[in-house]
Amino acid sequence: MGLVAPEFQIVNASSAITGANYFYSAIGNNSLHRWGSGTPAYNVALNLDPELGFIIPAAHINEDTPSVSNLLDLDLLIRRYDMMLLGGTMSPQLFQAIRESVDRVKPPDTSWQWHRELLRQLITSIVSSAEYNVMR
Repeated sequence: MGLVAPEFQIVNASSAITGANYFYSAIGNNSLHRWGSGTPAYNVALNLDPELGFIIPAAHINEDTPSVSNLLDLDLLIRRYDMMLLGGTMSPQLFQAIRESVDRVKPPDTSWQWHRELLRQLITSIVSSAEYNVMR
């Protein structure tokens, strides 16, 4: 992308990919890791239901294969994460690239828990972007 910023000088290949992998794993496993003795009771679980409510209606969140006819407006969800992760500074080019990417994560291309995978794809796309790495 050709972005240059003083903040970007502290980002190296390891830190850029480690952050993205952390989010990808945390959302996919619905877990933020275990601390202490490794006891499963100490596991911190994510409550993704409010976020999934931006993808499909709340009544269908726990379905493994919700109907794609229930899909809500993805632009609202992308703008929400733009505000949360990028402070509302997402470029139109990144918005379009992410929009096209997450729009493909639904049946018939994928089926099992596609709504959760769509959320995972959205967040991973943002946190692995040059714009996000410059902002943090």
